[in-house]
Amino acid sequence: MPTKKHPIPEAGIRWIVGNFHVGAADDVIAQDIRLRGEKNEWPAEAITRGVKFALKVHHDNQDLYRGVMSGHLSGRKRAKRNPDRVVRPNKKLAERMMQWHSSMSDPIYAVSSNFYAGHPVPVEVVKRAQLEVQRLITKKPVKGFWKGWSARDIAELKRIDAALGRLIKAAK
Repeated sequence: MPTKKHPIPEAGIRWIVGNFHVGAADDVIAQDIRLRGEKNEWPAEAITRGVKFALKVHHDNQDLYRGVMSGHLSGRKRAKRNPDRVVRPNKKLAERMMQWHSSMSDPIYAVSSNFYAGHPVPVEVVKRAQLEVQRLITKKPVKGFWKGWSARDIAELKRIDAALGRLIKAAK
């Protein structure tokens, strides 16, 4: 039972909040923490502190996600960038790129989702996405697991690579 003598379980709250989607509403997170506190018989003051802490963690997660997705952060470090050098959004290219990302931290995802939303992207992030596309083009098959890209897949990746190259050149 958390009290001033026994602080709220911050590590547990961080873990719980970390399992929510960054787009989850504040009231959903607050309700979850409130119910957990009531179930474990926390005093009202501890429930209030727990909810406040959970929302702070949630907002920090949202800020980190926005930073990573906008290309302003690379992990926890600020990416070196020139804010005047951005690539203008290209929705058609975004739709073609979407199927090639491996995770939400992938630069291909960062570029395609921002383009799709109509947001410009720093040139450095687009260059990282282009490097990832080039890596995919040269990816070797794994015997017994993956046969490799089809000729059609490689052709599409090469078209995406060329389109990204043109956008980078135009941003100079």
